[in-house]
Amino acid sequence: MGRPLRIALAQLYSTPNVKTNLDNLEEAVQNAAKEGCQLIVFPEYYTQGIVADSPHKVLKDTTVQDSMCELAKKCQIDIVIGTLVEHLSEAQQHETNAREHRPYNTAYYISKQGEILGRYRKRNLWHPEKAYLRAGEEDHLVFRTDYAKTGMLVCWDLAWPEAFRALFHQGVELAIVPTYWTADDLTDEGKLYDPEASGEKSWLDSLVVTRAYENECVVVFVNCGGPAEQGFLGRSAVAAPLKGVIGRIESGEAQLKIVDVDLDVIQAAKKVYQIREDYDKSVSKMRFKHH
Repeated sequence: MGRPLRIALAQLYSTPNVKTNLDNLEEAVQNAAKEGCQLIVFPEYYTQGIVADSPHKVLKDTTVQDSMCELAKKCQIDIVIGTLVEHLSEAQQHETNAREHRPYNTAYYISKQGEILGRYRKRNLWHPEKAYLRAGEEDHLVFRTDYAKTGMLVCWDLAWPEAFRALFHQGVELAIVPTYWTADDLTDEGKLYDPEASGEKSWLDSLVVTRAYENECVVVFVNCGGPAEQGFLGRSAVAAPLKGVIGRIESGEAQLKIVDVDLDVIQAAKKVYQIREDYDKSVSKMRFKHH
């Protein structure tokens, strides 16, 4: 029978209006549930958009999280909101003696029972984000869902193999990566060499597949959607070892794509590649020279 998992990739466009985004999110969740999906994943920043110039959109309470828990329970589907930009509560600020008042960029995994099973505060911030966001300090953690040992990373984490290795050591089976990655990230200097962002697309594609193979896990990558003339790349995909890309949205167009994956492929990959076993052996033999 295998371990089937039907995933909805919600490569949607984030409008400037938070209510509109939440309405569109609810519609996407309902549609995915009707199609028998067990999990739906939204892009980074989907609900609020980039908050650099919109500090009033930063969350100060858990109203959105609470409503998403109710929606997941109502529709009987697991939801990864994407990310929410949020401040610590006053109690949390006091508890941690926090002097840093910049908000976190946080991914949430909500189960169909309406419970928050996982939370990850983005650690590897993209360069401009450092001016208005606070990097997460918590370890990369794997948590259990009804379907798999699951971990979450966000956007620029994809470029950091160390982030995936932290999940790998905890036996991750499903790595979920909500993302806001556009051609504009190249800046004018980068566009001199990659004016059509073809190199950037190739890099994204290869990163998703490589991370799946080298960590013997299924990677769910969901990017933001929107008009190509505005720099939206898309490329949302599900990849697995022994399979490569199982499903991908080739364009930047906003859309919902359903992908079916059998998680038993992970056990087969472990037998074929034995990366986890060999990694432990090779690391124990390493000797580092200091000059």
